[in-house]
Amino acid sequence: PREVGALADGRRDQQHEGKDGQGEEAEHHGGHRRGPMTTDAAGDPTFKELLRRVSQTVLDGDAHKQVPFEKLVMELQPDRQSGASPLFQVMFIMQGQPSHPLQLPGVTAQQMQVDNGTAKFDLSLVIFEEQEGFTAAIEYNRDLFERATVRRMLGHYATLLQSNARQPDTHLSRLRML
Repeated sequence: PREVGALADGRRDQQHEGKDGQGEEAEHHGGHRRGPMTTDAAGDPTFKELLRRVSQTVLDGDAHKQVPFEKLVMELQPDRQSGASPLFQVMFIMQGQPSHPLQLPGVTAQQMQVDNGTAKFDLSLVIFEEQEGFTAAIEYNRDLFERATVRRMLGHYATLLQSNARQPDTHLSRLRML
């Protein structure tokens, strides 16, 4: 099984922020902390069933969102690698629309994406909800992936989403990605 990290509202541990290598990224996303999630895809479920399983995994994780990330690391005792997140290397973020834009007298503000030239994980996919639909941004470790490979992965992901939106009862083994 592969673990995927996700942001969780309220998972914020000020005592350990910055000490576990996770606080800076959490601050970048509104103070929300991330945690590992694994969903069982055994038995060749349909895409709809997989979504139900993922939803249940998220709800189960939400029940434990107050557990500090560092405590998870201490309890699970994963093999630690220098420069790598201890519990997962892939991050998925679903960023909903801001409830209201920041408005200050005499100031115009807008959200901007900033590329700092480094990737905190092997691969991070952020889906932004916008008025017109959704857009995606991806951050990746350039030592592991080439730009062309990442573009191809995004194309496969888009194909997968489109085909499953039309046929959600398709089994995972029969999903169209290419």
